Amino acid sequence: MLNFRVIILLISLTLVSFSCKKDSTTPVAPFATVDFTYTVSSASENTLHFVANVTGSYELLEWTFASDSPVQGVLSTDHYFPFAGTYKVILTLWQKGEKVSATKTITIAKNDPNYNGPALLWSDEFDGSSLNTSNWSIESNVNFNNELQSYQASGNHQVAGGVLTITAKKVDDQTHYGSYTSARIISKSKKEFKYGRMEIRAKLPKGRGTWPAIWMLGSNIDATPWPTCGEIDIMEYVGYHPGWIKGSIHCASYNAGNSKGGDFSITKEEDYHVYGINWTADKIEYYVDDRTQPYFTYSPAVKTLGEWPFDQPFFFILNIAIGGTWGGQQGVDNTIFPVTMDIDWVRVYDVK
Repeated sequence: MLNFRVIILLISLTLVSFSCKKDSTTPVAPFATVDFTYTVSSASENTLHFVANVTGSYELLEWTFASDSPVQGVLSTDHYFPFAGTYKVILTLWQKGEKVSATKTITIAKNDPNYNGPALLWSDEFDGSSLNTSNWSIESNVNFNNELQSYQASGNHQVAGGVLTITAKKVDDQTHYGSYTSARIISKSKKEFKYGRMEIRAKLPKGRGTWPAIWMLGSNIDATPWPTCGEIDIMEYVGYHPGWIKGSIHCASYNAGNSKGGDFSITKEEDYHVYGINWTADKIEYYVDDRTQPYFTYSPAVKTLGEWPFDQPFFFILNIAIGGTWGGQQGVDNTIFPVTMDIDWVRVYDVK
């Protein structure tokens, strides 16, 4: 027969256990709510006035407008959009490492006729339901750097909701070429540019073994093979090194392990960031989100062919690689698949 004290103890433990289970499933309310409205400013049709509507407490408030410098600490602000198109505006609140945000898509109907800054030369906003074949081709049956993915012409990319999504998928657990599928999308012979401000707004995949890239190659690559044709890596990321991206150049004098580049720390690679370069006849500057704050500049004193093949048109490449000589240095985590890279837009501005 059980001792009375033992019975009381068992009842107490049961109640504690029930209480813990109940607490563990109770949802945690957000520390604040956030929304905002906007109206056309009296300054011009291309200037909008934004007003925040927030409740609760927060440590930091920030407005994000594409690649322009973020605006912090104010409940209302004006922002100028010189070009017609669609733009995402984000209002974010932070509190003790957590965040809540509101995002709205802004449509600007026409270019500002009084704009006197860099012209928008070309953009793809991915507003349709399929890839624009006037801008892009899909490469398949190519393999580089001991990578493990097989690039496919279909099944690994889609355009929906104003976003191009590239998806890498697992085929088997053998970890060899063809164990994964992915997509490699290029603008070769369709959209090529010599100099400009190139910006791509994208969200990156996470996980060990991923190697997404946003980059450019010299359009003369068929006649002048790599690395002499030149390579501009606007953004490279390897999943085993979270929160760290790299920008670099490759050329005849500096390539592979001898390339020239810099790195930049981002808060969350799975959030949207603007990856960009300012490329002129004299230099290439790399930045993330804020074009006024380059983290790396390449500008050799003497522009020889070996060090500066960057005086010709280049084309874009968007892809996710898996494994390979760099991305696979710490193996591949097969539990992460499928993984995606979302590209909101690609834009090229004149910087003359």
